[in-house]
This record gives sequence, C-alpha cells and structure tokens, in this order.
Amino acid sequence: MANTTISNLTAAATLTGTEIVPIVQSAATVRTTTANIAAVSNTPVTLTYAATIAPASSGRITYRVILTGNLVIDTPTGAADGNQIEFWLTASGGARTVTFSSTWAHIPTSSTLTSPVTIASGTQGELMFRYDSVLGAWKAARFVNGYS
Repeated sequence: MANTTISNLTAAATLTGTEIVPIVQSAATVRTTTANIAAVSNTPVTLTYAATIAPASSGRITYRVILTGNLVIDTPTGAADGNQIEFWLTASGGARTVTFSSTWAHIPTSSTLTSPVTIASGTQGELMFRYDSVLGAWKAARFVNGYS
C-alpha cells in the first residue's frame, strides 16, 4: 500500500464519522476522525463587509457578515454538486438589502423568496443555497429573516 497512489485506492463506502484518518497539525502527523473533519467546515467564517462579495464554495460553508451597507452576493466560485453555502447576515445601523443574481441563484416560482431581500436593523437573516450540477445552478434552499 505504501507505493499505491490515492487515485488507485478502492473507493470508500459511505462514511459513518468514526473512521480514523491521519492529518498533519502543527508539523506533526496525528489522528482524527472524519466526523471531526466535517465539524470544522461547519464553523462560520466571518467576512469583512464589502458592497459585493463573491463567496468561495467548498463542501459546506457558512459565512457570517455584519452588514453596514447594502450587499450584492456575486456568483460563488468552485461550484460542485451538493456544495452548500449559508449566509448569516446581520443588519447594522439601518435596514439593509441583499441582492443575488438570478443568473446563479435558482429560486422556484412557488417560493416567497425574491431578490433583493431586506433585513431589518439589528436583526439577522439566513440564506442557504445548494449547488445542483444537473440544473447547473445554486438552488435557494432556505431563507429565514428576523432573528434578533
């Protein structure tokens, strides 16, 4: 096995989270579980506010942004089937509008979600999108507004 490349290994069955895998941490090789690795990707990444953001997608990622102005969410980079992007957006200093383009955000006609959305000052809204390679689009999976 020492001379086998990763691409020549047999594909794994469905992971349970208890599998032990080696990782390099602080220049030392240590062990962890697949569940611990999956948990890392669920930790929100704080983005500094900018009028337009183009989020990077890798697996499942949550972005936290304090909105000090209106926001445009540009087309995410790195789309792969099943990827999920979630945004935790908190309006600060006034109501904020958040716009996302229909060229990348697929919203079903039966949805109450439209672009732009307005988030009241001092409250948080959550947007979630999942990438579907068959549609070639990020599907709007959830929008919840009014957390305070």
